[in-house]
Amino acid sequence: GSGDYDFYQYGNGKIAFPVKGEDGTGLSVVVNSLTLEMEEVGPYFETLPVGYALTDDWSRNNRSDYKQVAVQKVAAMTSGHGILSGESIYLPMRHEDGEVTAFGHPNIIGMVPLYLPEIEGVRGWLVVYEAADGRWYRLIGGAVDGDLMRGKPEELLPASVMDYILGRKNYPPFADIWIGTMDEDEYYGLFAGADRRDVPEPPLRIAARYFKDPMNRSAGVTDWYDVGMDIGPEELWAAYEARDRKATHPDNPLAMERPLILATAREWWESNKAYREYLETPWDVLQARYEAESRATLKASADAILSMSGTDVPYGGDFYTAARTLGGTYLSTYWRRWRRLPRSSDAYDICSRFGTNSPECNLVMPWAQNAFDAQRAQEQKASDAYARQVELTKRKPPAYRPPSYGPRCYDQGNGKELCFYD
Repeated sequence: GSGDYDFYQYGNGKIAFPVKGEDGTGLSVVVNSLTLEMEEVGPYFETLPVGYALTDDWSRNNRSDYKQVAVQKVAAMTSGHGILSGESIYLPMRHEDGEVTAFGHPNIIGMVPLYLPEIEGVRGWLVVYEAADGRWYRLIGGAVDGDLMRGKPEELLPASVMDYILGRKNYPPFADIWIGTMDEDEYYGLFAGADRRDVPEPPLRIAARYFKDPMNRSAGVTDWYDVGMDIGPEELWAAYEARDRKATHPDNPLAMERPLILATAREWWESNKAYREYLETPWDVLQARYEAESRATLKASADAILSMSGTDVPYGGDFYTAARTLGGTYLSTYWRRWRRLPRSSDAYDICSRFGTNSPECNLVMPWAQNAFDAQRAQEQKASDAYARQVELTKRKPPAYRPPSYGPRCYDQGNGKELCFYD
């Protein structure tokens, strides 16, 4: 098979092995899993690893716990479809017994798996329709009915796609489709001299010819239009609705998509290059770079404020930050306007930054020292008042009376005294 497995086990306990002869013809050998005896010879099949629907989360896109699906080739794509040209069109085989399952639609002949660079597993399907007047297509990025299966591998299983496409036609029909990119030699030649680690895989883009009336194929078809890179139903319909603002070409989708492919590739390359250089740059260099960028941004903001308001600069905000950290004209302008700083501690920061003998420090330190002295005096005054209050609330002990060592005498009222000794 073409998937991860060279066999497939059906729900009825039978195991099928696909075999190809030297002449290219194929068949499958079906074995009873209990007796290991061959029971029948069936049609040739392949296995496809079906993954999760694509999301914005790269880690989710690279999950490998996909499901193996048995499929049988029924036709092939014609030329002119980019990377889909010549690809096999399949019908799924029923898991229970290996029977080929048709869509139940008179015009659907099968489905083509979609693979993407750097992402394992099938990540979408192209459903192929055919009638006497030709083929048409629907691109399926996920068969989600509400949120029931969102984020589960069952979302892209052929059975789910079959149920979805027959029950809800949320994906627009295409009269013709092209998925592709530039020639690799030409593409990588444009990045000659660049670090190969930064160069992304050639971006894929989708181009389509629409039916002029999606509900009536006989109304005719349009020229080729750029569809973009997203295969969600809302995005595909949005591309259709906005086709008049999209790139277009009468007969050559690659010529139309080439500048868009290059623009995307340049964006990805610049992002990859910046991230690699970030990882390889020492932290102290990065820190100096960030500080320089921050300083330049702050200076530009302060200059804009000066040009608009002259000397009437704001008390706080970016201009005060520029005055405190850049000094010079910004600090002198700020000082002429306000004659004070929001915090006296900022004056010490300014002196530390520019030096104790700098014009910046000499400008703000006398005010800060006066503010500090006034604050200390106020604090001392409050402390003294508190001490007096505490003193008033203290209980005074009784006056000390020294002990007496003489006699204590009392008048008896008869001219005599009675005396005692302690």
